[in-house]
Amino acid sequence: SPPHQVQAILELLQERAKVQDDVADIVSIQTTAIDYWMKHQSNLMDTVRTIASDPDDTLQVSTQAELLKESYDAATSVTDILDSMEDPSPHHYVATLKTWANTCEMAHTMRMTKMGIVIGIPQRTQHILSQEPDPSVESYNQVIKAWAYSSEYLRGTMAEQVFQNIKYPNGESFRMIVRAHAWSKEKRSAFQATGHFMRMMRLLEIGSQDMEPKSMDDYHVLCRAWTHAGDKNAPSKVYTVLEIMNMAYRKGLTPLRPDTQCYRDALITMSRRHNVADVGDLADETLKEMKENVVYPDTECYRAAILAWKHVAMGRDNPYPEHAISRAQDLLQEMVEAYHRTTVVTVRAMTEDYNNVLEALSLSKNPKATDRARKLFKELKDNVASFGGPDPLTYRYMIEIWYNSRSADKLNRAMALIAELKTNVDTNELWKQSRSSRQNIVDAFTAFVRVCGTAGSSKKKDLQDRTRIMTMALRSVEELKELGLSADSGMYTALIEACDHLLPQNTPERQSLLENIFRRACEEGHVDPGLLEQFHLTASAYLYAKLVVAQSTQMEDIKVVPESWTRNVQGFREGKKVMPLSIHGTFTFTRAAAEYRTRKLRRRTNQKMLQGGRLK
Repeated sequence: SPPHQVQAILELLQERAKVQDDVADIVSIQTTAIDYWMKHQSNLMDTVRTIASDPDDTLQVSTQAELLKESYDAATSVTDILDSMEDPSPHHYVATLKTWANTCEMAHTMRMTKMGIVIGIPQRTQHILSQEPDPSVESYNQVIKAWAYSSEYLRGTMAEQVFQNIKYPNGESFRMIVRAHAWSKEKRSAFQATGHFMRMMRLLEIGSQDMEPKSMDDYHVLCRAWTHAGDKNAPSKVYTVLEIMNMAYRKGLTPLRPDTQCYRDALITMSRRHNVADVGDLADETLKEMKENVVYPDTECYRAAILAWKHVAMGRDNPYPEHAISRAQDLLQEMVEAYHRTTVVTVRAMTEDYNNVLEALSLSKNPKATDRARKLFKELKDNVASFGGPDPLTYRYMIEIWYNSRSADKLNRAMALIAELKTNVDTNELWKQSRSSRQNIVDAFTAFVRVCGTAGSSKKKDLQDRTRIMTMALRSVEELKELGLSADSGMYTALIEACDHLLPQNTPERQSLLENIFRRACEEGHVDPGLLEQFHLTASAYLYAKLVVAQSTQMEDIKVVPESWTRNVQGFREGKKVMPLSIHGTFTFTRAAAEYRTRKLRRRTNQKMLQGGRLK
């Protein structure tokens, strides 16, 4: 190839210069060779950036790997030249480190940071840096850049150690260390990145122009980091970041200000926090600020805000969720109005957004909740082409809303929804193929069984009517089978609850039905802690002793139910086996499970902490 032909010519000139003992010519040739390889690598990076910026220009993976291999070869050639030099200058060290850092950046752009030739590059740059007598800031920056664009374990921490050695970091130093932390996804990576960003903005405010953000990408990287932060204070922190960005713009320190992507990431961060009381108010403040700055929210912004308010309504410390539920409805209405108001569609309420609001409404105690839910449900059905139409999750939430209702007609309403759901399942193959849709259909039938249980207790009805409702609930299991689905632990638990609410206590019919339901759950392997606890509360002491205690076995001083009873229970597993379930309704962590966990940790496939390249 032409690069290697040029390299061969340069090597030939270098040999002639050695014969003539001309040190100046040798250094000049070596510098020319390094500059050539850097130019060649720069051309490769331009090609990669062009491909990345054009979604229609897709090269095969093999072609991308060839480009990356060429960049790696260029870095290797420059390193070989550096090793052959007797007294390399700072320019030579920086150029060599830059070629390796650029290779990492290219791999990052092509999402190939896990390739074998890329792993270990940051460690290699640190080795080269250690050989430089008096490293410059630019040398340190290139090493931090290599860590930032790699996929090495704890790359944020490793880059931080390099950064701490810089006496006077410049703007590029801060930009690279922010990226290193933001992309590392370590536990406090977003906090670390924000700390460096705030320091950079303070230096900019006191007159260091080098600290000015170069592009919106500097803002995007930081805001995106907060979407992965697992701290409950993340919403307030990311809002503070937005305030710092806006303050810098208002003071004239930078022409950049938060755009839609920044606000979107901030709202997504807020939407991912549960049990944070003020996260809904923060979402409202963020939307208000967007409109004041003439930055128009898009679909993701509204969706995240609705999610934030839904989580506020679902919070365990929120005894009165009505305000949060109302705000979620208001935001959905804003989405619908924005969709009909503009010709260019940037906001469109979809099934997911309606489902989020309906889930919030399922928590409401307001008598008008059912009317509001019915209005949303009708709106969704009438606009299938625009909004997507209802899915199994929609039906589940609608039935759950009727479950909380005190309406005397709620059983008939729930029956109509179940009938409509069955019709749609028969005609929609996608619902049958999707695992999540299948589970939502089962959950919808479970909600219907719970409606049956509460419908019979709303008034003092005769035994015949209660028995009819109980029969209707039991028929749901067979209807599920007709759809190619089967009941799960939740549905059997709901059946036991319905039996408790509908049938009189201490009657043979009640005890016989409870026994049949429990035996069927045992045969199908769906006995979980919730079901066992509900059965203990509902069944007589004699029946519980007969069906549970008598069938239990001793395991490490604890009586546990047969393993076959829990074989299909989701979660609570160590390996492929479900943990033993005690007769008191708790899963037991046994010595065998502890030994399995120890063996699992010792496996080479799980020793991710040791992954990372080594110098050969």
